[in-house]
Amino acid sequence: KATLPFIIPMTIGYVTAYLVIYEIVLKPQWAELEVYVGMRIPSKNSSIRTELDIKGIPGDGLILMFAASGVKFSSEAGIIGDATIGLLSKVSFEVGGKNKKTAITLLPWNTHEAPPDTVQNPENFGTFVTIDCDGVKQFGIEASFCFSREWILPTDEFGHELPELDANGKTNRVKAHLALKDEDWNNMLFENIKLTHFVLTSFRDMSFYVGNANVDLSDFSNPQSLTFPTGYEHGLPEDNLELWRGAYIETLEITLPDPFKKKCITFGNGPQDQDTSMCRIKISGNNMLIDETGVTGGFSIEGEAPLLSGGLMNKKWAWSLDSVGIQILQSELNGFGFRGELGVPIMKKTTPLEYRAHVN
Repeated sequence: KATLPFIIPMTIGYVTAYLVIYEIVLKPQWAELEVYVGMRIPSKNSSIRTELDIKGIPGDGLILMFAASGVKFSSEAGIIGDATIGLLSKVSFEVGGKNKKTAITLLPWNTHEAPPDTVQNPENFGTFVTIDCDGVKQFGIEASFCFSREWILPTDEFGHELPELDANGKTNRVKAHLALKDEDWNNMLFENIKLTHFVLTSFRDMSFYVGNANVDLSDFSNPQSLTFPTGYEHGLPEDNLELWRGAYIETLEITLPDPFKKKCITFGNGPQDQDTSMCRIKISGNNMLIDETGVTGGFSIEGEAPLLSGGLMNKKWAWSLDSVGIQILQSELNGFGFRGELGVPIMKKTTPLEYRAHVN
């Protein structure tokens, strides 16, 4: 005879967890359970903020509480199908020892609070545990990060520092997003790693940006946004692409330091321009794959102002070179291109023609 709630100890990694059966509804062919999974992760951090404080879970530290209702269970089959148990509320805490320069917030199940341009998987989004009749089948962690201005500072896309306060009076900080799905420690998949544009407080001459980076160490799944370019030879059967392992980075940008700045020559003004202000130049990588076959992706260089500009035919025709790029396929040069603008005398200077060229 058991009295509800019924508590079953289990182990997830090196952490002791407790499966709590809180309610049972009997049906003709199965019972539907209201289930909770609670655990305390040891922590000496006194700055933990959570919307829940669950008593009855032994130990001290950070409390994680998951819940699911309508879990189907029978005496013959055990848990019928998979049951996903999601984190009930946000849990925030600070890390970094005494300095505490980073705040982390674990996002609850299915909150859809990732950055709007982050690729999302609506079926497994948030922080969750999936169980079946054999125990824990998979777990996922989705978290947002906020960094101290004493460490890194937010910038615009060309490395110019943003004001300390935004338009709403809130402190501008560098933020990041991370999602991890894991069946076991040998099959990890880190998804949607994103860092807004930033500079190091101690070295402000170079800025960085990471957009949707993924690290695939799993044999069971791939990043949701992963696509292989034409001509890429992965050596895997088409029905077994989940075996691919490597890193996929949708966007990576580095703004170069002062020695690489150039005069802000505007379109059509040419070298005679007397403007002494300096503009930044950045290097970008897009849709990059890094695996055992080499590096694949597009790489370009562009600036706040044209990289080159001038005039033709007695300066009646203005021109600019705005961007130069190359395409790499498995560490081999696969393409080259450039783009810019051309000012035609019969057209307004503010509406030049855009030209592009690409060679495979």
